[in-house]
Amino acid sequence: MRLLSVPIALLVAMACAHGSGSSASAEKAPDWNCRFGIDYVFPLLPPFEQELWPRLYARTGARWVNFAEVSWARIEPKPPKDGRHQYRWEKLDRAVRLWQRHGFQIVMSLRLGRGWFAGPIRYRPDLGGLSRLLTFRGSDRLPAQEHLKHYEAWIAALVERYDHDGRDDAPGLRYPVLHYQLGNEYGNPVFWTGTLEDYGRLLKVTRGGGTKSLSPRSDHRSRAPLE
Repeated sequence: MRLLSVPIALLVAMACAHGSGSSASAEKAPDWNCRFGIDYVFPLLPPFEQELWPRLYARTGARWVNFAEVSWARIEPKPPKDGRHQYRWEKLDRAVRLWQRHGFQIVMSLRLGRGWFAGPIRYRPDLGGLSRLLTFRGSDRLPAQEHLKHYEAWIAALVERYDHDGRDDAPGLRYPVLHYQLGNEYGNPVFWTGTLEDYGRLLKVTRGGGTKSLSPRSDHRSRAPLE
């Protein structure tokens, strides 16, 4: 699968064989041969709440979309209360419904964001004068030790919600979301301020949370030097 930025996708995806312009309505995931997709769609931000975007890009023939920055901090902005998690799924649910309605397979790029769970910054490179301008406060990093269990619970809840197994599924889910990416450009300290060992541990915890709910068909990938 090749994901393209929005402007480039408008040009390239027209080469796909399935650019019919019609929206998929079947409950089964479309089996599209076209491997082009739309990148940098931010499902939790207002500009991407409009149906204009999936309807427009479906006409190009693209059949994949990358949901960028599916952020734990945005979905769970407050810590659990009385042992219960308070997830805000509404915006992500709506985005999944919109893009599936127009026949897209979804990849979710998972981010942590700056939240109540954040651990310490453990990697802050010396970039000269630029270091003074970059605070790295919004970067992803390994959650604090006491919150790793909450991170694992979020991953398990996320995968369960979009696995289309008939249990605790998102309303209106047409077919499962099977592709997840952990992080983005984690070789860049603007996005990741943990160590390589921290990232390895995060991958392990992510896999642990995901396998509690993950379908055997699911695919979860990393975007970091560990590859």
